[in-house]
Amino acid sequence: MPRCQYSQLATASGQTVGAGGTDAFTILILNAGNFSCSLTGFADLAFYNETMATLRVRTIHISSMLFREPKPRRVVLTPGGTASFAISYSEEGTQSRDTFRTCAATRVGVTLPTLSVQGPYDSSIYIDVCTGGHAVELTPIEAGVGPEIQ
Repeated sequence: MPRCQYSQLATASGQTVGAGGTDAFTILILNAGNFSCSLTGFADLAFYNETMATLRVRTIHISSMLFREPKPRRVVLTPGGTASFAISYSEEGTQSRDTFRTCAATRVGVTLPTLSVQGPYDSSIYIDVCTGGHAVELTPIEAGVGPEIQ
């Protein structure tokens, strides 16, 4: 099965969930092309504030309180098929004095592990990255519209 091409995929923000000080949202991946393809592994993320300045945020490949921790495996996307991954983050902690400029992530750039990477997909979000120690948990790409919930 060939790896997906950048031009045949589209992304969108999916479901938002939260519990016990941990929030998360999913990113949906759609095969908008005419041929089946595959993805394996994790997306690369870049977080930006309102002025599009890059924020320092680590991505950690571990389970969160909300999602299981499956091993990365090949996901086959048929035409019109969907896959997804989740980004979890802490909403507990001390708010920064300069939340707007250094902590408020309002956009996330998503680069998928495709055969031809031509730039990140982009989604509107809101995360205070300071409350989670400038780190988010990331699930691997999984088949379907939502990662495995705990």
